[in-house]
This record gives sequence, structure tokens and C-alpha cells, in this order.
Amino acid sequence: MVLDLTGCRAKLAHAEGHIDLLRTEIAKAGAPDPNVIPLHRQYERDQGAVVYRLGRVIQIDEAWSLIVGDAVHNLRSALDHLMWQLAKRHLGRVPTEKEAKSIQFPVIYRVKDFSSDRFLRYVNPDDVARLKPYQPYKRLKKGELYPLPKLVRLSNIDKHRQLHLLVTRPHKSALTNRSDAYVDCVARPILIPGGGYAHVHVIAPGRNPRPNDPVLLIFVTPTGPNPDVDFNMSLTAFVGMGRLGPVIPMLEFFATYVGSVINAFA
Repeated sequence: MVLDLTGCRAKLAHAEGHIDLLRTEIAKAGAPDPNVIPLHRQYERDQGAVVYRLGRVIQIDEAWSLIVGDAVHNLRSALDHLMWQLAKRHLGRVPTEKEAKSIQFPVIYRVKDFSSDRFLRYVNPDDVARLKPYQPYKRLKKGELYPLPKLVRLSNIDKHRQLHLLVTRPHKSALTNRSDAYVDCVARPILIPGGGYAHVHVIAPGRNPRPNDPVLLIFVTPTGPNPDVDFNMSLTAFVGMGRLGPVIPMLEFFATYVGSVINAFA
């Protein structure tokens, strides 16, 4: 029996459309460069420091969480549509409503479970062999994300619990600490909370960053009318989902995985 993968591919294409939409929305909100947070600096007398503050920061649109949920749902559904087609091939007919309860893309962590997992009950042995490379029973390198368990978990959370929270996360900063950066001032080391003296204090926001949040204080003693310190500081950021990192690469990772599974049965 020839598999009809039309539904699987349609679900995948629909998910990819949502990913493209989210990418476009984030780019518009962060134009001209959604990955760069502009900074401005000035000497603030009450701080006794040249203070670097955030300029424009991407503001999260509530609708973006819905777009993420739609993408995740369609990716998960594409895999389940594939299992329905495999069950039809195994049975030689459309599964009954009772049989349908055991038709779902499996998540298998142990090789011995391939012989007992209920979601493989209506799958031909040759098709089970094709599914094996796409199951997390083989451990990845430490720190690597296996797509399937995360995709399933995100889908379940979105369907049954709550919308996924998106946040803007500072990602990487760079600065050049050099003596000729000081104009009309000199460095003034102070006692930093936690011990030790320093003339530079970096602040990491403990929440979603907002415009005008301070991120760097350079303590100085003025020697002229216009104290300034140019450390050539830059700051990049991403829109992400907590510890899962940037949302667009994560969704693209899931989509690539789902496409590979479907293509294995093409």
C-alpha cells in the first residue's frame, strides 16, 4: 500500500508558514536589527559614573505565543498523521475508533520498548525499523537537545495548560576596556557588593529588559566638563522560550526533524 503523505506534508508546510510569520514579526519589532540592542551612555552625577543604558528593546507581542503554539501543534500533528498512514498500511483498512486510541507518534527511550510500545501496535516491522533512527533511545552528547521529547512536551503544554511565555534575553556583550577611552575623567575604583574593588560594574536584568535599564556603570572622577567613557560596548539579544534558547532556531530545528521523518517514508 502506498502511503498518502499529503496530510503530513500539509501540516509541516503550515508549521513552516507560522515560523516564517513569527520571524517576520520579530524582525519588524526589532528593526533594523532584531538581534542588536542599541545602547546610549552619559555621565550621571548621582551615580558618580558613566552609565550605559538600553535603548530600543523588542517588546513581546502577546500574539507571538499563539503563533508558536500553532507551529508546534502542526509539527506534532504531522508526525501523528504519519502514524495514521502507517496503521492503514498495516491493517489494510481505515482503523476503527478503538484502534485509533493506540495510533500516535511514539517517544521511546529504551530499545527494548520497541517490541511493547502500544503506539507501534499497528505498524509493520519494516516501518518500525524506519522509525528507530528518529527516537530518543540513543543518547545525544551532553547538552544537546533531542527534538522529539521537547516537541511533544511543548505541544502538550500549549494544548492543555498555558501559552508559552516568550521573553527577550540578552545574549552576548562585548566591550573594550582601554585607558584612552576616558575623556574628562579618570577611573575611580569602588567597593563592589560581594567583595573587592572595581571601577566597572555590569548589571544583568533579572527580568525582561526594558528601555533605559542600566547595564554598565563605569565609576569615574571628573577632570573636565564632559566626562565620558567609550568602551565600544555592544549587546545582542534574542526572543526565546526560557532555557530553550532562541525561539526561531528551535522551531526550525523541530521542523527539520519532522521533515526528515516524513522523508524517510516518502
